[in-house]
Amino acid sequence: MKLPQSLANYFEAVNAGDGTAAAVLFADSAVVHDESGEHHGHTAIAAWVEETAGKYQFQVTPLDTRLSEEHVIASCQVKGSFPGSP
Repeated sequence: MKLPQSLANYFEAVNAGDGTAAAVLFADSAVVHDESGEHHGHTAIAAWVEETAGKYQFQVTPLDTRLSEEHVIASCQVKGSFPGSP
């Protein structure tokens, strides 16, 4: 599957647990919502990636992408050591 380069870089970074490489792909003002928490900006997003990678040893596999107006929507399978995986 041909992914936009930024998405390919993101999946590669998170699958490696590299929070810094993943975070720089976000806007400076980005907010990630996950597990009832919010992670604001590069430093917090990097920490979130590294913490969740360590906690769940997850891998993200893109299955499909589509364009929706100005957005790319990626459907993925996430496997890891979390309840209900995958």
